[in-house]
Amino acid sequence: MSLKMPKKQKLLFWVEALGETVDDADPHEFGPFVGDDLEWAASEYADYFHSNRDGWECSWPIVFSIADESGKLLAKVEVEREARPHFSGRVLKQASDDSQPKEGK
Repeated sequence: MSLKMPKKQKLLFWVEALGETVDDADPHEFGPFVGDDLEWAASEYADYFHSNRDGWECSWPIVFSIADESGKLLAKVEVEREARPHFSGRVLKQASDDSQPKEGK
């Protein structure tokens, strides 16, 4: 008996808050995912959106509209971006050599 593998699924994504409609939708193909997990699909697309569609310039969370290949709306999913802090320092005032403790004192 051969095991029949589910086919890949193509979903359409757009962001209404940016003035996009289903006609502007960005198609993405996913492997089969259990139970039509649209939250997972939206999170995966959000990573692409952030890196390749100037998503880093947007205010998050973002609501992604998701449709099937025919354009039928499946869901609107809100995705939050986690912050990854970046720290940098700069010297405001450097102590003079005279203020450094001397060895043995």
